[in-house]
Amino acid sequence: MIDKANAVVEKIQNSSKLIAKQRAAESSHNADRQTDQPSEAGRLGPRVLPDRMVSFFDLEARPIKKGKLAKGTEFGYKSRMDETESGFITGYDVYDGNPWDDEQLIPAIEAHIETFGTAPAAVATDRGFSCKQNETAVTTLGVKWES
Repeated sequence: MIDKANAVVEKIQNSSKLIAKQRAAESSHNADRQTDQPSEAGRLGPRVLPDRMVSFFDLEARPIKKGKLAKGTEFGYKSRMDETESGFITGYDVYDGNPWDDEQLIPAIEAHIETFGTAPAAVATDRGFSCKQNETAVTTLGVKWES
């Protein structure tokens, strides 16, 4: 019995060493990527790095440009939450990169229709979602009130 327990302990130690080696290799690769970015920015221009690494620990995080003076740019993920007047969340999405808000409204309404079988009676958004195409599409999808 003790031999089996010792064998399990040894196996765990060996696997944790392997995981540590893998993480060290990933960190080394990420450090190389991070040090290469300034030369890429010089070659492509500082605003043309589609796979820019903004976090050493979260490689999928992206710069999110905000339309507010107090918060020019944040880093992370862009998300959307749909909720009822009562505060129940009826839908959400987390996006890759920083897509335009106005491109997200119609897919959100279509997802609501797919989930609940009918369009929401009303849709309220901020200015980022507003465009003539969305106003027409929202009405076509069966939404009665929009703001």
